Amino acid sequence: SAAIVLDDASISGSHVEFSVAADSAAGRWRLFARDLSRNGTGIVDSSVGGGSCVERERRRLSSQAPEELFDGSEIVVPLKRKAASVAQDSRGHRFVVILNSAVATLRSRPVASSAPIPGVVAGAACSSSSLAGVQPGRGTMQAGGAVSSTKVLDEIPLPAPAQSVTDKPKIDTSGLPDVYDPITGKGRWRYEARLGEGGLGVVYRAVDCTGTQGEVAVKILKRHSRTPHKDARHAFAMYRESQWSLWWLHNQYDERYIEESAGLFARYLEDHTGFSEFPPAGFDAKRGLYEAPTFNWDRDAPNLPKQPYVVMELVRGETLQNCIDRERRILPSSPREEPPPLTVAEKRRVLLDAARA
Repeated sequence: SAAIVLDDASISGSHVEFSVAADSAAGRWRLFARDLSRNGTGIVDSSVGGGSCVERERRRLSSQAPEELFDGSEIVVPLKRKAASVAQDSRGHRFVVILNSAVATLRSRPVASSAPIPGVVAGAACSSSSLAGVQPGRGTMQAGGAVSSTKVLDEIPLPAPAQSVTDKPKIDTSGLPDVYDPITGKGRWRYEARLGEGGLGVVYRAVDCTGTQGEVAVKILKRHSRTPHKDARHAFAMYRESQWSLWWLHNQYDERYIEESAGLFARYLEDHTGFSEFPPAGFDAKRGLYEAPTFNWDRDAPNLPKQPYVVMELVRGETLQNCIDRERRILPSSPREEPPPLTVAEKRRVLLDAARA
């Protein structure tokens, strides 16, 4: 497997997934793509129109079944941007598919450019502007704002692969903070899985290899700007979450502490955003400074650590959107084993807890 990271806040953590399959009858490899994002992936079919890639019609890539890509097809990432980002459309990303009899190679270029950037051949390392070709065998790779573990596309009936894809791939820890190295003993966290992504960060399940926290959830700040110090306002929001938990919600020494109410929230364990070391001293004093309407984040924001993050307790369960209406989503013929739908009483309890929180 391989992955590419694009430095663009409008791109989802796992935006588009590419997969390759062997077609033994035709004696060739077939390349597929599937959209995994929230704001869409565009595709420009090689058979549609002529002229430059900018002029040709583009449509939305399917998020259900993988679509086969052909020589000359183009993938547009992302398909849609927020209204405030429309002016930046020229900074979008296109992947031009070039196929030959040996390998499938992808190369990337800016939308506004007429000359393609030279592609990276199969087996080479990925960079921020190009994506390595897929090696022989059946596997997947993803492009997005963060590296994600890949999945095998069981929906496509394929011949036996040339390499094993049954083992769950290890998570790519490049770019993650304080990764534990078992050889040198340096670092702290052994990252085991990517759990999800929100507006502020990406959350991983990890094990504390040198401390006492055990199995935890590590929430790492997402890049929102090309200029690191401009991400300080987002790091402060993450810092504020952690302090609400550490000083108020889960502080047993506070006279207002109520165990039952505290149990409605995930407990934060550590803050590594850097704001604890920044003046002024004290959580309330920091809020007074950084939440003031007159504070200029572009001019006065503090210098952040390279990878701001917070550590939380690992809460096992499902998202509310997955469990609250399960009976409407489960097909009678579905082969997957799912927990039973919630009863009306259970739903009422969940919603009341959410309202209390």
